[in-house]
Amino acid sequence: MSFKFEFSVEAENDLAGIYAHVAQENVAAAAKIIAEIRVKCKRLRTFPKSGDPCHDLARSNYRRIFCGSYVIYYEIFEGAVMILHIVHGSRDISQLF
Repeated sequence: MSFKFEFSVEAENDLAGIYAHVAQENVAAAAKIIAEIRVKCKRLRTFPKSGDPCHDLARSNYRRIFCGSYVIYYEIFEGAVMILHIVHGSRDISQLF
């Protein structure tokens, strides 16, 4: 079964911010990182439960997967995956959720 998936507005903003930050030093690297993140997210259509549950967050149904230095937070709904945020692994996420 293939799940639908979409990026939240916040996740799209996160991607734009990641691209802008990395592109200041290297545009090709920025494009590569964004492409890798998008591929990782698309895999969730087939394997939505492949990410680790986020027991440390307020909402217990959130999950996360890692893509290089970045963490992709998402939630599974009936037949769909919503990408919530994409942040650098060193970032304090306490204000995001």
